[in-house]
Amino acid sequence: MRTGRIVVLSLLISVSFLLTTFLYVKNTQNNFHYEMFFDSEDIFSVSGNFINCAEDSLDICVYSISSDYILELLKDALKRGVSLRIITDDSNLKFVEQLMVYGAKIYSDDENGLMHCKYMISDGKNLWAGSANLTDTGLHANNNDILITDDPRTVNVFKSHFDNLTSNDDIFVHNGGTGIGEVYFTLFDDVFSNIIHHLSFAKKSVKIGIYAFSDYRIAHYLKILSSYGVEIKIIADKEWNSIGSYSVVRDLSDFSFSVLDNNSEGKMHEKFMIIDDKKVLFGSYNFTLSANDKNYEFVIISEKEEIVRGFMNHFESLMEDIENAE
Repeated sequence: MRTGRIVVLSLLISVSFLLTTFLYVKNTQNNFHYEMFFDSEDIFSVSGNFINCAEDSLDICVYSISSDYILELLKDALKRGVSLRIITDDSNLKFVEQLMVYGAKIYSDDENGLMHCKYMISDGKNLWAGSANLTDTGLHANNNDILITDDPRTVNVFKSHFDNLTSNDDIFVHNGGTGIGEVYFTLFDDVFSNIIHHLSFAKKSVKIGIYAFSDYRIAHYLKILSSYGVEIKIIADKEWNSIGSYSVVRDLSDFSFSVLDNNSEGKMHEKFMIIDDKKVLFGSYNFTLSANDKNYEFVIISEKEEIVRGFMNHFESLMEDIENAE
């Protein structure tokens, strides 16, 4: 059940996105496009392009939008007549309030949890979603992942979520299934149970890239899988999991699986789990109790071959970088 409320601060919005073939992998069978981006330069480029190509409306639900570059693009979008709505965390309102002068409609959460989602919808038909905030570090320094798609079912699920939050309706019904995979939202869906459900099918391996890991229930389940011979590999953000008193990552290092710190200059800001190299869970959801019980989050669960392979290659690349740095 949803426990939070979204507060409106101002009014007006709208945006769209022109599909550019070099950004996408075409799914010819279902006639929609999708692509994953992991490189920070690519994420910076496609994020700006997504905003620049908006024609009618742009709905943004992102924890923090503080990049001057992104804010200027949003001002330009408003000036060319794009209708803009933004939902952001109440702690980050100061960055986007300047857009109200140009006609943007701004909303924030007013509860103890975080508005922690990271997604944009342009013209009601294109989606940008993943782990990146629209900040300088989010777009340039941190390890992140972004999905861009025009799959109508995926876009519509996120659009319904956005419309629900801005209307403060306590009822949000969706069947979870889309052309990309299953989609779940905290405070409406039991995301934790869905994660454990999919983990229960792991037979060979689980590969995790995670920023914050403090949910002892997921850690315990990984220990059980390890005892049955499932290979577990975890790349965790070094700072959060070494300084944070709630992290379970150090406890996991005593068991028969690999736990590696992220050695990049930025944060390991991703939140993904690859199961048996056949399925991937990703989105804004850290492995914490707050993520499931207090925050606004989403998880996408996909078996799309290109998406899974993209995360597999990305994980192996991160592992290589870490091992070479040792």
